[in-house]
Amino acid sequence: MEQANLSISSFKRFLIRFLLPLILVATLFCLMYDYFLTKKIIFQSPSSGAYKIHRMLHEVYVDEIPLIGSSRCSGSFMPDLISKNCYNYGIEETEIDLINLMLKRELKKDKSAPIIINFDYEFFKNKRGDLTHFIANINDDEVRSYIGEDYRFLYSIKGIRYFGTFDHYLKGYLSDHTQKNLSSKGGFFLRDKFSSADFEKLKQRRLNSKHSWSFDSEKGNTFVSLIKSCPNREIFIVVAPYHSSYMSSFSNISVANSYLESLDSLKNVIVINDGRLDYPDSLFLNTSHLNLEGAKRFSSTLRLQIQSFDPKILGD
Repeated sequence: MEQANLSISSFKRFLIRFLLPLILVATLFCLMYDYFLTKKIIFQSPSSGAYKIHRMLHEVYVDEIPLIGSSRCSGSFMPDLISKNCYNYGIEETEIDLINLMLKRELKKDKSAPIIINFDYEFFKNKRGDLTHFIANINDDEVRSYIGEDYRFLYSIKGIRYFGTFDHYLKGYLSDHTQKNLSSKGGFFLRDKFSSADFEKLKQRRLNSKHSWSFDSEKGNTFVSLIKSCPNREIFIVVAPYHSSYMSSFSNISVANSYLESLDSLKNVIVINDGRLDYPDSLFLNTSHLNLEGAKRFSSTLRLQIQSFDPKILGD
């Protein structure tokens, strides 16, 4: 009995002297790591989806004109060439669900600045995007609802929520802080040199594939309801240029354009359809995305198009 008591006492001393301090140090380290990754890496990466989600949910800039959309938004709209007030919230694989979420939060802000939404002909595809965009804001009810069944409890625990994602965030940070690419107020533009031979392969691949417009009435109704809910906010729905091979491989483009016309009939909506602008191959990154030079030309054109409706609407 005495031996058992001694063993228990020794174990308690072990816990107090070694194990508990080790757990405390490990916990402190994890929390410091979480803080560093969140504040010094993620929130210092202006073109990352994680920062853009955070900025839209938690920051208010009264004069800011948000550019909302997919990677076609991120890589086609150069904020400074459109307006000094623009910020690019484009995130890859952003479709109607995330656009509705971001539009809803933007419309809650006490602002009167216009909104620019990039329209994709794959607007209603059910893509959710990379989960790393959402972990930093996972405790927001609407964000958690958006990721749905992909939610894991560990995403809500600071210190371990980023487990296995450090490389992803670090690469995003480095991409924003090197000269290899151009990062501009949320917009992200590759400086890759154009290759006509490589682009020809992309064209043929696109021409050999077929895709079509699909529509989800429930999500579409939500989108329209949000637009109507704030009639004092002018909303520009813009189709950035596609390569002609993309348009040729689209089976029911007229149906998609009819949907655009229905949006254009809304009181506070102006549709600018530049999808068929006749740009040379050299201005495209691939058949659905402009490259840096293409983005420069398009953004300058878009500024003039918007100003043609109201010279003062961009605020500069």
